[in-house]
Amino acid sequence: MDLGDVYQAVLVEPKSATLLTPNGEVTRLSDLERAYDCIHLFSGKFRTLSRDQIRIFSAMVHRPVLLLRNLFAFEMSIRENTEPIGVDEFCRRTKAFEGEYSVLVTDTETFLQKCGLLRKFHLRHFYIGTDTAGKVLNALGRLGVEALPAKFTIFPRGTKTKPWIPGLMPYNYSLLPLGDTGRKKGRDAYQKDPNTHANPLSG
Repeated sequence: MDLGDVYQAVLVEPKSATLLTPNGEVTRLSDLERAYDCIHLFSGKFRTLSRDQIRIFSAMVHRPVLLLRNLFAFEMSIRENTEPIGVDEFCRRTKAFEGEYSVLVTDTETFLQKCGLLRKFHLRHFYIGTDTAGKVLNALGRLGVEALPAKFTIFPRGTKTKPWIPGLMPYNYSLLPLGDTGRKKGRDAYQKDPNTHANPLSG
């Protein structure tokens, strides 16, 4: 299945998702649900894959987790401002992950939609920046965020940026400083650590 086919499949079946792995394998959401207990996602538009975003992913895979089957991946929606981004733009964005990182492709924009899509996992853990965290909190309010069945770990956008969350922070928000972990370190940890294995069918 090429990238164009992946885009069309997710577009025509909004309640589905597809994982693209570094080695080019394509895995459906139903297979992921059987293979993993917990899903940890760095969600974003990823118009370009920046060094800061790579460092966030590196920090994700270095964090201690419960002794369950955990999947770590980027997550990208095929929509932006409710409109499909188009197959050409989708292919351009996803090519940035090829050979290095897994990306879960969805048709969801809000975290409420993402939680619904991923409801069969025991834990949904999203990694987001302070800007996104503030927007979600402003849109839903503290009680609305706390009603989401998910955990949120919030990273500053850069090493000199102080985390800022307006108002009282929801209990399912946690702040974590972003250490200076480089692109290579993050890639190596992702490829070598069996806890972050992205292919559920290879054992």
